[in-house]
Order: sequence, then C-alpha cells, then structure tokens
Amino acid sequence: MKIWNKKELYKTPNICLAKEFQESGVKSFYYKGLPYKGKPTEVYALWYA
Repeated sequence: MKIWNKKELYKTPNICLAKEFQESGVKSFYYKGLPYKGKPTEVYALWYA
C-alpha cells in the first residue's frame, strides 16, 4: 500500500514571499502543502541565508 505519491511529493513547490517578515539574511515564504481532510493547506517557512 502506498501512502505518498513520491513523484508529486518531491517536486519543488512554487513559493510566495511573506512580505510581513523579511529581514537581512532571512527569507520567509509560503508554499502549497498537501491537502488535509480534502482541504488545501499553506505552509509557512523560513530560510536563513
């Protein structure tokens, strides 16, 4: 039994910068997550450069 579609899961998601929190050396963004109970989700992430 397969739980995850690995081909889809490992694709690089499109991101949208989170303008409410941008600092020097830090990028924050949102990307589309996996559906939860049939509803779309959005993930917030930080990247320290």
